[in-house]
Parts: sequence; C-alpha cells; structure tokens
Amino acid sequence: MQNLLLVFFREIRDQLRDRRTLFTIVVLPMLLYPMMGMVFMQVAQFRREHDSKIWIIGHSALPEDPPLIVDGQFAPGLLTESEDARVQLALHDPNTPIQEAARQALKEG
Repeated sequence: MQNLLLVFFREIRDQLRDRRTLFTIVVLPMLLYPMMGMVFMQVAQFRREHDSKIWIIGHSALPEDPPLIVDGQFAPGLLTESEDARVQLALHDPNTPIQEAARQALKEG
C-alpha cells in the first residue's frame, strides 16, 4: 500500500510540474467557460424576436392606391397575423414640428 501511495504522489508531482497540463486543467477552463457563456448569451439575445416600432412622417401625402395605412394601422394583407402583433405603428401629427416630435419620441423610448 505504501508503494502505491508513493507512486501516486510522484505522478501527481510530475503532472503539476508540466506547464501544459496545468494550463489545460486550470487556466484554460477559467478563460474558456466564461467566454462561452457570454457568447451563448449574445446569441440568445440576438435570436430573440423584438417588437418593431415604425413611425411614419407625412402619412397624409401617401398615395391612395394601393393603401398603406387604413384607420391608423397597416392595410389588411400587408402583414401576417404574427407580424401584425409585433409591429407598433405611430403616425406623426402634421401640426407638431418634426424636431419636437422626434425629441419627444426619443425621450419616451
């Protein structure tokens, strides 16, 4: 039994002397796992679907045929139901100066 422990500790000591082994066992996982986690989080964030906000300026000057906007919404048939649920449409009030409206829209997000 004593010889077995002697061989075991000698092998452990030899492994700890080897720089490549230490790098592979200790340093590489400390660098690699957090980087992989950050990459996976970025990919998950990128793949997530976000709602789209569309602000139309000058909608009163749009041509009548084909209609783009009907009753403050996109014309039926332009978007699928899932797209229509994810799109928020905002129309610019022509009585408000565009710079003021843009600043206010940015403040509101």
